[in-house]
Amino acid sequence: MKLEKALKKVSKKVWNQLEPINNSKANIHSMREEGLSTIALNTLLKANCSNVLKIEMISAKEESLRGYDYEICIGSPQKRKFIRFFIQAKRLYGSKLNSRYNAYDTSQSTILEAYSKRYKGIPLYSLYNHLDIPESELLRYYNSVGVFNKKNLGVTLATTTKLKGSTSFNSIHDSGILNYYRLPFYRYHPLDLD
Repeated sequence: MKLEKALKKVSKKVWNQLEPINNSKANIHSMREEGLSTIALNTLLKANCSNVLKIEMISAKEESLRGYDYEICIGSPQKRKFIRFFIQAKRLYGSKLNSRYNAYDTSQSTILEAYSKRYKGIPLYSLYNHLDIPESELLRYYNSVGVFNKKNLGVTLATTTKLKGSTSFNSIHDSGILNYYRLPFYRYHPLDLD
């Protein structure tokens, strides 16, 4: 499966997992970031994308030292090129445009940036979303290639600098200033991924 299709599959899975449960017989809490990350990474792994060379979640203890939740390495063994992404996950609390990623912490972001620089990777935030607003309003926040599908907003990859200004969905996803990476571009690294 191609990388873009695999990432859209991950986004749809996360969007569906965050859909509110409207059942008077149940009081079920929303899934936490770690659970969403596990589901997202499992979905990416099962997509069998040849460009995904490595996926590694780390422990909570390691997270406090490194600043990220998981690493994804994307590249081409044949061309001997790859890029490392060190990713911190945050989920949206609420389902409106002004809802926030409440768990954002500037000190964690600083640790993530320093670790990524030291190990020649790119620091990113993986933002998990589900919004209960009309599709016509969501269209302005959509920057994916292809036909609009609100479920493709289930996961947003954003730079660490983007979250330093504000942590609301609206401010981060404003299509005029969203900082995102276009793939495929690779940095040269030796293929030893350990």
